[in-house]
Amino acid sequence: MNAIIRVTNLIDQHGETFVDCEGCHICEEIKSLRKDISNNNVPKGFKHILAKGEDMTRSDIATLIEGGVPKNEIRKALKLHKDKFAQLLWNFGLERGYEKKSVMGVVDVEITAEEYYALKEKGLKDAEIALKKGVNEYTLRNWKYQNRIKANKKAKRPKLMAKQDSETKPTKEDQNAEYRQLIDELSTALNDEKKSGKEKDALIEKLEAKVSELESIHAACDDVESELTSLREERNNYRDQLLDTRHELTQLDYSHENIKKENEKMIKSMALYETENMAMRELLRLWI
Repeated sequence: MNAIIRVTNLIDQHGETFVDCEGCHICEEIKSLRKDISNNNVPKGFKHILAKGEDMTRSDIATLIEGGVPKNEIRKALKLHKDKFAQLLWNFGLERGYEKKSVMGVVDVEITAEEYYALKEKGLKDAEIALKKGVNEYTLRNWKYQNRIKANKKAKRPKLMAKQDSETKPTKEDQNAEYRQLIDELSTALNDEKKSGKEKDALIEKLEAKVSELESIHAACDDVESELTSLREERNNYRDQLLDTRHELTQLDYSHENIKKENEKMIKSMALYETENMAMRELLRLWI
């Protein structure tokens, strides 16, 4: 805004000769200020960092964001697509809420089953674990379905042998009978597990199909929201530029009117000088 006012003042200072001037120190300053006006989206003191382009480091990007430089300007300087730029900010730890997606469109959670169980043993809830890993609770729940993760660890295996009385030594027949009983119990448990497993597999397939459908909708919503946010930022930038341009045009119209008035005065003065000149010539002719 100050640059626009300065340009207007310089045009007034130059006067009616501005249009026909072949170049002077005032014209050079006006040209320089016009470059600043065209780049007024970027705060002063950060343009040299943006000029690095694709060579900008994490520290450079963090400095630009903290300085209020629009992220869209940073993305353009890096020559990155919006998704790639969002992922870069996430990887650098400069933006929360971005979730890395796999090739199939499923959100990846960087956690192992062992780490998940360890966090649960510490008393953390799923919502706290999701926040710790930078994803939402729905994404963590989907990861649990995909990896067959249960709420708690499986129960410890049953002991193979009952505790024996230290004073009574088991006979070979007793041991064989115990082993046979254990085999029967395991066989029964295995058959029950197989039957239950088939039912669970059928249910899981239905749930996975539903989850995949919901994930596709969720992913599409995320993409639309990201695009909408970016468009809003661009709209605000263009709106600011439009307001500045309108103000500049108002100032230029004011300068144009002043120049026009000065030109009209000059035309009148020239006409008066011409009339006086003709009168002087006529007087001189009569005198001679």
